[in-house]
Amino acid sequence: MSDVESLAWNPHSEHSSVVSLEDGTMKGFDIRAAQSGLDSDLRPSFTIQAHDQD
Repeated sequence: MSDVESLAWNPHSEHSSVVSLEDGTMKGFDIRAAQSGLDSDLRPSFTIQAHDQD
């Protein structure tokens, strides 16, 4: 688990966002894949290792 550095919504798709984490990864999410409930687990659509953690 890493802290979020930034989050951006895709201006071309109202359902998609990308999150960059302090461990150097970027994860894309599609909110349509989310399930209701507080304990639901939203898995990323993709993960990219952008850089090594410093």
